[in-house]
Amino acid sequence: MINKKSFNALKEKYYFLSNLPDKLQDLISNELSPDSDVICACQVMINDKKGCILILENELLAFWMSKILFKKFPTFQKFNYLQINEIKDIENTGLYIHSSADHEIMDKDYEEGKFIFESPAEKDKISEIIINKSSRLK
Repeated sequence: MINKKSFNALKEKYYFLSNLPDKLQDLISNELSPDSDVICACQVMINDKKGCILILENELLAFWMSKILFKKFPTFQKFNYLQINEIKDIENTGLYIHSSADHEIMDKDYEEGKFIFESPAEKDKISEIIINKSSRLK
């Protein structure tokens, strides 16, 4: 968990974080450690919901609000770069990411996500960072 001062500094750098629901901001703050180095952050659409991704040194964190029946709750997904097996473009501004603990068995113990960015340039930047950090994609 990062302290309020550090999280406020992060919100100043990435203004869109301030527009996220309070529960989602709390989850982001709780998931980051004091030594987390946020390389960059982007506002994205995840499952047709506004959310964001944070690019850290060793992992990508995705945050959004899920809805079951009438209840909304904050959700997050973690991608370790060393476990990412696949990354591909979806149309102009979308990115699909698949990771699994075992490279040989990609349909068990896996994470996947589809992220829609605000611009193709932003998507390309994030894609390049992930490819450079993931040993399985080289």
